[in-house]
Amino acid sequence: MSRTILIVDDQPASLALLKITLKRHKFKVLTCHSGDEALAIINQLGCDLVIIDLMMPDMNGIELCQRIRAQSEYAQIPIIIYSAAQHLDNARRSLEAGANCFLTNTPGIQNQLLTKIRALLD
Repeated sequence: MSRTILIVDDQPASLALLKITLKRHKFKVLTCHSGDEALAIINQLGCDLVIIDLMMPDMNGIELCQRIRAQSEYAQIPIIIYSAAQHLDNARRSLEAGANCFLTNTPGIQNQLLTKIRALLD
């Protein structure tokens, strides 16, 4: 059975790259560009894991993570937050908000991401 992953990113290029990578590894992928869209998808369709870009204009990744965690029926969905900004504070704030892990969006992120996804879904 294929697991469903929701990717939330306002940058089309990043979204497309992650989607291609995950589909290649047999995951069902849902995508959206904002926190509000993500909450609607989670409530309507559900998902097994959420990958969130930290920096988005309407609702940042930390805020979205907190809102997902506040919904008791979705509080246990694994969440990965990622960002191009390599500040330790971003990682700390993401984990405090309830994310399962934080990754820096670097050229090797796909391999790190797949490793984390498999660990969180097993």
